[in-house]
Amino acid sequence: GNLTGQSPNSQGSAGVSSLGARSGKWYAEFKQSAESTSNEGAIAVVDSHYINQNLGLSSSGYLEYCVACWGLRDHSGGTFYSSGGSRSTGSNQHANWSNGDILMVALDVDNNRVYFGKNGQWNASNTWSSATPSQYLTLDATDFEGEYHFAVGDSSSGNNVTWQANFGNGYFGTTAVTSAQNPDDGIGIFEYTVPTGYKALCTKGLNS
Repeated sequence: GNLTGQSPNSQGSAGVSSLGARSGKWYAEFKQSAESTSNEGAIAVVDSHYINQNLGLSSSGYLEYCVACWGLRDHSGGTFYSSGGSRSTGSNQHANWSNGDILMVALDVDNNRVYFGKNGQWNASNTWSSATPSQYLTLDATDFEGEYHFAVGDSSSGNNVTWQANFGNGYFGTTAVTSAQNPDDGIGIFEYTVPTGYKALCTKGLNS
């Protein structure tokens, strides 16, 4: 339940993980299943500051346009991140994605890094070309709370994007993944190989 979310046309958030982390290494997968306009998907990790400041009924919550967010925008290979409490963006930093693609996120809170991959390959030299996490965004908790959550949405008003999350339960919506990993080991059942040292951000993973 609560693992499929669609961003509303007037706001940018499709969903934020209920669990966050202040330490450790965590992995999750997100499938973009639909979009009203091409190349408007967004995926990120966000500090609790973003949740507290930007998810009220009167706020847009667009990941790319808020501080305390580190992630990718599908359009123009864009990245967005916060440094020193301020928001910055970049372009041509990845090779985009489409409906049906599975985005992989490896959150390394211990080393203040977040890595992104697509369909089993990680971003490296701005392409999906590495078997292991390579290119990363640097997390900076300056002026924020230092607790990080996974988040998905869209990056433009008037559009909506639908995402399906897998936090280790082994499904995207009602479609099971093909992995055979043991669901009781704290790593979780995922479509792609979980990087060494990472676990599912779930109660099982937190307690393992």
